[in-house]
Amino acid sequence: MLLHTPQIRLYLFLSLFFLSFIGESSAQNYFCNSSEPFCTDEAFTYAAGVNTGQAEPGPNYGCLADQPNPAWFHMRIGIPGDINILMQSTPAVDIDFICWGPFPDPYTPCSGQLTSSAIVDCSYSGAATENCFIPSTLIGEYYILLINNWSNQSCDITFSKSSGDGESDCNIINPSATNNSPVCIGETLELYTEFIEDATYEWTGPDAFSSSLQNPIITNAQLLNGGLYSVVVTLNGVPSNPATTNAVIASTPIFEITNMAGDIQDTFRLCHGEQMKFKVNYWDYVGATWSNGNTGVLSGNINTSGDVWVESFNPTGCMGRDTTYLEVRDEINIGFNLPNFCQGD
Repeated sequence: MLLHTPQIRLYLFLSLFFLSFIGESSAQNYFCNSSEPFCTDEAFTYAAGVNTGQAEPGPNYGCLADQPNPAWFHMRIGIPGDINILMQSTPAVDIDFICWGPFPDPYTPCSGQLTSSAIVDCSYSGAATENCFIPSTLIGEYYILLINNWSNQSCDITFSKSSGDGESDCNIINPSATNNSPVCIGETLELYTEFIEDATYEWTGPDAFSSSLQNPIITNAQLLNGGLYSVVVTLNGVPSNPATTNAVIASTPIFEITNMAGDIQDTFRLCHGEQMKFKVNYWDYVGATWSNGNTGVLSGNINTSGDVWVESFNPTGCMGRDTTYLEVRDEINIGFNLPNFCQGD
């Protein structure tokens, strides 16, 4: 076993076999609870990270004196038997791995169950090729494999099943979750995940939200509806890793129309021929539109009777509105009917 000089990132949470699919991927699965599923149908290749730090504290990392540039994966056994996973880097640089199992699910073990007794195989050699041997697997078991790029040099890491009768369950899915926020208070929040035939969906979120719809909505959204939403997609009885999305509910502008002296009234009154300048006191605005057609200003001159309103937008695009009334009194014409008279009368 050779000592290394710390470097790269990749923990291939290979908690299963790996051959899942041939394709390139940038590892984003830097933590156990965000491990990616893989299956043994085909080889899997991903771009190893560089300078992405050490693996999270907590697990027993066995033979790994350090764990730079982690990438986590998991697999579920579909056909029982031994499985050997071959890992290699291109170009040839030092990589290491550790595998834990078996477990009943891929995420609960991340909190306190990756102990020394759960280690299945581990290597901290200086080699560019590693073999992970998982003996006597049973249907439904989960295994977690972490691969790291100890060299800290740019490389691709490929892993696949090289021998054994066992196979992984390739029905494991890795959903995504998104939403249409930011949305304003009172608008509709929409949650999205991709359609998977024959799958079921379980959403949870703030304010005890839950839904079994693929793409649920929350009408008349309020501030308490903002926060982290999670969806678990189950296919053939196998639940996915939770996918999460953060929803932002934005407040609408709150302001009042006043005269220039700061007075607030339901009705303002003017004499004929006069005009009144109104203003709104609102610090966080992007634009404003007045009932007289003025735009982009926080004050306006009005000289006709009727509703005076202003709509203002904040940086998130939410609109607020306030209304008052201006009464312009009619002009008073005074006439005198006097008899004719002469000087001295």
